[in-house]
Amino acid sequence: MAMALLGRPVRRTPAKPPTDDATDAELIDHFVSRRDHNAFAILVRRHGPMVFGVCRRVLRDPHDAEEAFQVTFLVLVRKAGSLRQPERLANWLYGVASRVAHKTKRTTARRDAHERSAAVSNVVAPVTVGPDRAEVRAVIDEEMVALPEKYRAPLVLCYLEGLTNEDAARKLGWPTGSMSYRLARGRELLRRRLARRGLVCLALWPVFLQVLTERASAGDVPDELVEATVNRAKQEPIPTTPSRHVPGLSLLLLVVLLLGFGAAAWAGWTAVNPPDNTPTFAQPPGTSGEPAATCHSPP
Repeated sequence: MAMALLGRPVRRTPAKPPTDDATDAELIDHFVSRRDHNAFAILVRRHGPMVFGVCRRVLRDPHDAEEAFQVTFLVLVRKAGSLRQPERLANWLYGVASRVAHKTKRTTARRDAHERSAAVSNVVAPVTVGPDRAEVRAVIDEEMVALPEKYRAPLVLCYLEGLTNEDAARKLGWPTGSMSYRLARGRELLRRRLARRGLVCLALWPVFLQVLTERASAGDVPDELVEATVNRAKQEPIPTTPSRHVPGLSLLLLVVLLLGFGAAAWAGWTAVNPPDNTPTFAQPPGTSGEPAATCHSPP
């Protein structure tokens, strides 16, 4: 009976489907461990407006922006198993979206230049007079990516994803009281970087803050784009989590090999140089080099 119970396959309780209120870390775990594309779709809908806003501000062509949007989330598919801080996914996606969009912009510029057979300057000229809000947001995105992560993350969550200070602090695992300081420090660093670009002065800074605080309503993601992104994700290889047992097994194997080599070396050394306290045994007659004594019968 006991053997029959042991041989019976273990039935695993099916995992509950992820919900919209699950954390980013939980959704990524569902996606990586169970290949759950519903969890991935929730992530796309949750962070899609922010990602799409970045892509549309950098890329004026709608088709290029949609392609950069999908590529950004395909990078997430490939890197999901190796994210060290999944709770900071929004900050990570912001950086990926900015890099992908700017790379697409450079590629498009080279293509257009080749088609027109005309040189296109890659130098970004300072914006001095009457920049429209799209240009301002594009430059702000570019400079925000260059900020240290600890100051960029609160700006992304509070200004681009619309979280409160308390929600952003909870999401990042920081004390609530530190969020106001980090936001103020991030805004000051951003202001200095924009000033070096000739984009902002102290008198205009409130205007740029207003632009920064606007959540990009133009970044709302069409359902068709979300569906197309999830379908492309299904065609990608399954993301894997780095095994945590391999290093331990390798170390154990190394120890066993070292012990084996040590034992073999010790056996070889003792065979050539026997220790002084090796016990000696009486040798039977005739085995040594001296002639054995012979017995003579009496005459």
